[in-house]
Amino acid sequence: MWGGPDFKFKNNRDYPIKIEASYANSKLTCKIIGTNVDGSYVKFTSERTGDVAYNTKYENDATIPEGQQVTKQAGSNGGRAVSYRLVYDKDGNIVSQNQSPVLEGLGKIVCDDIIYKDKMVDFAIERTHPREVKITVNENMYSSLFQFCVTVSNEYETKKIYVSITPSDRYIFDRITYSLDAYSYTDKQIEERKSIVVNNRGDESIVTNYIFPFKDEHRQIQFTSNNPEAFNLLADSKPEVEIPGIVDGHLVMNGELARYASDMQQLPLPFPDTEKEAVTTPPKTSQRITLLLEYEWFETNFTLYAVHPKTKKEKVITGTLQSKMPKGYFIKSEKLNN
Repeated sequence: MWGGPDFKFKNNRDYPIKIEASYANSKLTCKIIGTNVDGSYVKFTSERTGDVAYNTKYENDATIPEGQQVTKQAGSNGGRAVSYRLVYDKDGNIVSQNQSPVLEGLGKIVCDDIIYKDKMVDFAIERTHPREVKITVNENMYSSLFQFCVTVSNEYETKKIYVSITPSDRYIFDRITYSLDAYSYTDKQIEERKSIVVNNRGDESIVTNYIFPFKDEHRQIQFTSNNPEAFNLLADSKPEVEIPGIVDGHLVMNGELARYASDMQQLPLPFPDTEKEAVTTPPKTSQRITLLLEYEWFETNFTLYAVHPKTKKEKVITGTLQSKMPKGYFIKSEKLNN
């Protein structure tokens, strides 16, 4: 229809599509027909999440007598909703779901943890007039561009506004706390570290091998978070922070330091790694010597606080810290018959 919406379609499938149009009872119907390749299908649904009250704007008008008010355009409350595009497989299982906030009438959409649960972006879309849309950008804490599209429409036309938000200034590390009263812990985690076979069948003397159980061993620690960008938040990408340790079976802060980073870190052991033990193999025999280490392991939750250098806004990142450190060893000798 001339002067109506200008619809554009893009076929992203491997087969042609067919558009059928029909008119009956003052109603125009268009059908888009495709090829059913795998039995998947799409449904659209929406959920109203709240109301948005309209704002009243006053303007001075010298042509109106003093003390009188004239309503130029009556306001109406808007609504806030979220629309979903659901893709199902042939068995009716959801295989993908795209979520988009929807604003009906005048009002504001605030990018909060309801829409973006990782809280790494902060912007607002406000409609104060039927022909005006205001986009306010506060921050983008991702390490790359954050892009989104705003679709505005009325009964006559539809337009798209594409927005790209560049990465914002990084935050400054303030402090980190740990759950010292609620954590997982074991000191009985045993792992096989190395095994050697000593063949002394052709010798009349005793063979002695020296085992250094803690050589090349470290305390392993790792920070993890459900937020993949949690480790890109700070200006100093890997600040040094204090970490807890086990003392007499209890998790305490004892001045140990590590880097706040997502990669596995290897810290020096708090004791010398020069300890050794002699293992002898008698004449005319062969044996397998196996070293088993006993580890002390714990996992606890952490909360990291960071402050923006300009706005002083505080960010909170949560996650877990895991630590694994050898504390003892066993040496097993097994006589081989062959």
